[in-house]
Amino acid sequence: MNVNLLMFFDVPPVQGVLGFFAAVVFFVMCFVAAIIAFFVLKKTLKMAKRLAVVAVILAVAVIGGISFIWIGVKTSPPHQYPPRQQPTSTRTP
Repeated sequence: MNVNLLMFFDVPPVQGVLGFFAAVVFFVMCFVAAIIAFFVLKKTLKMAKRLAVVAVILAVAVIGGISFIWIGVKTSPPHQYPPRQQPTSTRTP
């Protein structure tokens, strides 16, 4: 089974509005995880350490959201196919 793995990277995984939607969903999921982590760690860690954990989660959310948007709007030049050759006639008149 010889599969060229580079063919999977030919087209970006998300396009335009879908990339923006994926970024928003990713950010909201990370934001909810940060809020849950903040309240779960309420009795075990001091405020500064809780805020540091939340800051790390939100930094991952922002960087991930920006990357989804960047990948989604990135366009590549259209693929250039080689010129077609006209078939030669094998018939003689």
